[in-house]
Amino acid sequence: MGSRHALQLVLFDLPIAPLYGGTAEVDYKIRALLELGLELHIHAWVSSTLDRQLRSGARALPDWHQRVETLRWYPRPQALMTWLSAQPHAVASRSGTALNKALAQGPPDILLEGWQVCACMAAPALGHHRFWVRSHNRESQYYRMQAHSATNVFKKIYYNIESFRWRRMELWVTNAASHQPLAGVMSLCPLETRLYQNEGLNAFYAPAFVRLAPPKAGPAIERQQVAAPYVMYHGRLDIPDNQQAVQNVLRLASQCPEFSWVVAGSKAPITLVRQLQAMNGLQWVDTPDDTALDALVQNAAVHVIPSKGRAGLRLKMIHALMGTGHVLVHRDAVEGLPWARWVTTVDNDKDWAQGLRIAMARPLEGLQLEQRHREIRAHFDPNQNAGLVCELIFGSRVPT
Repeated sequence: MGSRHALQLVLFDLPIAPLYGGTAEVDYKIRALLELGLELHIHAWVSSTLDRQLRSGARALPDWHQRVETLRWYPRPQALMTWLSAQPHAVASRSGTALNKALAQGPPDILLEGWQVCACMAAPALGHHRFWVRSHNRESQYYRMQAHSATNVFKKIYYNIESFRWRRMELWVTNAASHQPLAGVMSLCPLETRLYQNEGLNAFYAPAFVRLAPPKAGPAIERQQVAAPYVMYHGRLDIPDNQQAVQNVLRLASQCPEFSWVVAGSKAPITLVRQLQAMNGLQWVDTPDDTALDALVQNAAVHVIPSKGRAGLRLKMIHALMGTGHVLVHRDAVEGLPWARWVTTVDNDKDWAQGLRIAMARPLEGLQLEQRHREIRAHFDPNQNAGLVCELIFGSRVPT
């Protein structure tokens, strides 16, 4: 603990490639904070399977593990009580005395990556520590959105129950007497930041950490043998809202058979994979690595994100905006966001096919792309945003 700017991070999962969504954001944040010179003490909850793989050497630790001061991981308990708890399951299964004891021995400032790991705020042993929460989603809203998208009745019940539990948890967070003082909330969504502020929390908008390096385009495209121009969707496909989006993509592909299509992602159910493989003119790319995914995103003529729901930030949208094509989204999903003017919007479900055909017929011009990329890079600049996190927690942007 030689640096005055020493920070403990509690992660909801250990970022191990391939990275999607929130785990990717966490990984890029750690790299940016290390580049800034912060001393990091990492605590990560992992599945029992990943715990065994890490201990046996079957899976490698992230390549930054030798640059952090300490790295500890904790297997999530799988006991029935974590499902029957009054807390959301995501919180109850990321709670334990081993973590609390380790945190008590570390630096006083703790950044909780996601509300899933906030149970430790109630630990008496951490009364002299300062807690910051990185809010990835308004969780009650996120789970309600998943319940709406789920087609399986048991999953629909599960997500509705979890949404109710999360709402109770959010009320608990706003009651400062029930836990250690919360120094602040860093939300990656400007709209949700205002919600937290209206509830009396010390909330700040801290832009997401995303990969902005130029992708290596050609070789990956050749390996995948993707016909250009093509329309693309990508995401983690064990999530009901993303599964619903893929069903919308399949309907759109049947309405627009004149285009080539690519769907890339991870954790897709076998039934969904069969649907994708059966669609003429569509190529399914299972769990592409970062280089392959970057190349696919970079070269898509249009990137479609046919989801209406709003919860947190769709990082795939920012990823797509660093490509060379249109990003076609529902107007409700982007209204009020700083980068809304750089996407192409659809007002109604019936307008998707027409909107896609118009976008495919009007490729973006070079100057438009240059300005879009310049503004996106400036807004999500990792060095700038790491400095902001440092300033919020320690009062200055440069470690001393």
